[in-house]
Amino acid sequence: MNVVQIISGVETGAAVTAMDSVHQRLYVSSESTKTVTVIDAASTPAAVLGVIPVEKTPVGVTWDASSDTLVLTFDDNTISWLEPSSDFTSAEVTRSETLAPLPEGAEPSVSLPRALSVRADGTAMVLTEVWPSETGPENITSFVSVVPPVVDAATPVVPLTVGIDGFALIPDTRVGGSVYVTNIGEGTVSTLGDVTLTGYASRHVVGTDGAATASLVRADGFPLAASLNFTDASGTVFSAQTGADGFARAAVAGLAVGEAGFDVSVAAPATITLAGESAVTTTAAAATPGDDQSTSTPPGVTGQITPSSLAATGFPVGVAAAGVLALFALGAAGILISRRGRVRA
Repeated sequence: MNVVQIISGVETGAAVTAMDSVHQRLYVSSESTKTVTVIDAASTPAAVLGVIPVEKTPVGVTWDASSDTLVLTFDDNTISWLEPSSDFTSAEVTRSETLAPLPEGAEPSVSLPRALSVRADGTAMVLTEVWPSETGPENITSFVSVVPPVVDAATPVVPLTVGIDGFALIPDTRVGGSVYVTNIGEGTVSTLGDVTLTGYASRHVVGTDGAATASLVRADGFPLAASLNFTDASGTVFSAQTGADGFARAAVAGLAVGEAGFDVSVAAPATITLAGESAVTTTAAAATPGDDQSTSTPPGVTGQITPSSLAATGFPVGVAAAGVLALFALGAAGILISRRGRVRA
């Protein structure tokens, strides 16, 4: 390796940089000059294509391949998508969103949304490095704002708490890949990744306990240990740990003839807004010799969707070095469709 070129004419005062691998362009945003310098990295030699002035102070930059636009975060806690002009001397703002609010005790002048990345589906993830005010707690933590492609009441911006002094955000580009945040103030790394929570109905034979069953699975295929709570209509809670297959199965004794509903949620080692309802129906039919205890699905129901889609999907965050995983829903995706099955008794 060697230095092959020095590119001049770049505004680099308090700068952050992003690479657009689709168009082979380098973007250098400067806080001090409120500009974004666009560099053609594919030309020989590489050259500055233009300098885009922006109205607010840019503190983070990336390229959104899903919408083919430049994305900037600003010191007023917002994120904007910009479409550069053909000569790269200006840009039109096509979309702006407000990020999650700063936590109580944060110092607004230095707690800024610096690191960001946009996923293939257009979901933006923005790491805000949080610093405490003089009167704030010393252990105040940073957070990641998850900005869905469409922000509204059903799919709002969701904050994910990470560690102290979250500094860098590194996405894994593999399918279902996680996102990693380095927390340099405490020596930990937070892992963020999609999870799916699904409730099931299980059969049981006469004289045995029923089973409240659900699965919690990471999209990237790595195992996820957790405790799930199944709460019936009376408020009784049945808890079970997930196994290596991601399933948790809680024995439920004495199911009476009729319908028994359960609310499924994640209890430990994390809290999660992903929750939903499933119901099983106990009938008075005679037991069939050799009847197994496999998961059953309901008979044909009008409008019934496929079992694989009967799930709530969320976006978790965890501190890997500390062995703690905290889960949070990703907007309105945290809705588990009600599912009914039959349990024969």
